[in-house]
Parts: sequence; C-alpha cells; structure tokens
Amino acid sequence: MKRLMLIFVGVLATACGGGLNSFNGTVAGNSFKPQSAVLLNLNVPVSGSSGGPQVPTIVLADTANLCSQLKANIDTKNETLFVASFLASSGGSLVAVTSGGYPVYNPSPTSNSTPPSGKVSVTFFDKTDSNCQPGANGKALTGTSGAIQLNSVSAQPGGHASGNFDIYFNSDHVTGDFSADYCDVQLISASGSASTCQ
Repeated sequence: MKRLMLIFVGVLATACGGGLNSFNGTVAGNSFKPQSAVLLNLNVPVSGSSGGPQVPTIVLADTANLCSQLKANIDTKNETLFVASFLASSGGSLVAVTSGGYPVYNPSPTSNSTPPSGKVSVTFFDKTDSNCQPGANGKALTGTSGAIQLNSVSAQPGGHASGNFDIYFNSDHVTGDFSADYCDVQLISASGSASTCQ
C-alpha cells in the first residue's frame, strides 16, 4: 500500500488479523470504527537506498482483511486508517522497540529535527476519498501530543502487539486499544511499484 508508506516516510523525513480494537473520539470530524489491525515493519531507506531501519508499526483500518490488502498493494476507497510507528534510541543509535510508554512525537514540517532520544511514537490519521487520496482535510493528520502504551510487541512472523493510546490531533482527543497480529509484508518507501485503488 504505497499510500501508507508515503504517510510515514513523508512526515518522518522532515524530522493478518487482530483482536479487540477500539478508537474513541473524532479527528477532523471523522469518526472511526476499526474492523482490522496489523503489526508490520516499515523499512525506512537511508540516503536513498532501499536498506534502513525496520520500524514497528500498528495500523488500524475500518475495512476488513488489511493484511491481504497490504500484500496485494491495494489502496481502498473511502478507507480510514490510524497508524502508529514506534522508535527507540539510545546514545544516538536505534535500539529494539520493547514494551513501555511511547510519548507522541510531532515532527515539524518546516525543519529537519530528529526524534528525541528514548522511546517515541509517530501517529497519523488518514481518510481517503473515492480516488484513494487523503481526505481528512486533504492530508494525513499527524498526532500532536499524548502517548501510546505498548503492553507487548514482537514484530516478526508469528508475533503480536497490544496496547492502548491517549493522544491528540491538535484539539481532537482520541483514546483506544489495539491488539494486532504480525503481517509478514515488507513496505519500503523507495518502492516504485504502483498501488491499485479499488
């Protein structure tokens, strides 16, 4: 799903199933009832290469069979997504993402600031239109504050992640829970393959 890759990489660069999932509140007037959830790794290229850090990411969608969509590189019309990516660092180097609290980091669109040391999360809310283009105020909205609690995480085949969130998208306050199985798909931002809108 090329749109998902661009959501994450585009903002950060400026700086198959699941269980019970909930999303309480609205973002830019949009409500959201998750129907599926996945845990996956986003491969963020370094200096234009296809190699880079694997970033554990939770995706909630209001459509079913999200893992199958991702593997088929399909974008869905009028779909709502909540995306949360997790980073952990120490001494200037990335380290393994483990359970614990991840404060929301809001990258500045006008600077090259990097995430602070320690555990942080980068969150997005995206609603597409009938052409699979971002529909929430014309863009993917970035979480501005709050935190996500990871109760467990294992971003590898057979793995799972669970937790809860309490975050803000500007003045919009949302809370919820997630329980997501690992989806064995590699999403690489440098991929040139076109996605299918349906």
